[in-house]
Amino acid sequence: MISYESIKQYRKAFPNDRCAYHEPGYGEVFVTNGETGTSYISPVNETDDAFLDRLRRSIEQNTNSFYVEWRPFVYIQGCLY
Repeated sequence: MISYESIKQYRKAFPNDRCAYHEPGYGEVFVTNGETGTSYISPVNETDDAFLDRLRRSIEQNTNSFYVEWRPFVYIQGCLY
């Protein structure tokens, strides 16, 4: 499960994005691109180590690997979230 400390590190690195837990108890995390509004969701088995490695690579490469490596989350119309 991804810790809140890791989420805070993401928010510090990408202050224009949103990063938060999807639903309590499920362990998935959302990242939402602050410019496009596109959301990406973590794999269910994402670990803190994998998350922080992706964040480190994103910072080093001056890009956001989460947008590429996580699947886009598409809201289904008519579905209650």
